[in-house]
Amino acid sequence: LWLSLLYVTCKEFEKELETQIVKRPEHFVTLGDLWTKQQDVRTHFHQKRSMLADFRNSQFHFDKNTEKQLRFFKDDQAMNWAEELHKRVARFFSAYRVEAASGYMNSGRHWQTGV
Repeated sequence: LWLSLLYVTCKEFEKELETQIVKRPEHFVTLGDLWTKQQDVRTHFHQKRSMLADFRNSQFHFDKNTEKQLRFFKDDQAMNWAEELHKRVARFFSAYRVEAASGYMNSGRHWQTGV
């Protein structure tokens, strides 16, 4: 289940990010290190995206053929790759939270920080 949800998280992360870039490109020019972190997530995700997508689909759409599920586990590096992807996503959101809180405080919107 974790692998399937990791795929959905990264897919939606990518889709939402692209939508936000189109809506507010000026916001992303100032993100610096955060921009690098999101690119890092996307690059890593695309290394095995289709294999992870197949695994996810085989989990949520019944198929007697288990080849798609097993293909992920036959790749010796797949689990290490997935764990690294998870860490990169976590690092992005951790940095994003700090960046957003700092932006809110600097613009006088301290109530939005949750502090």
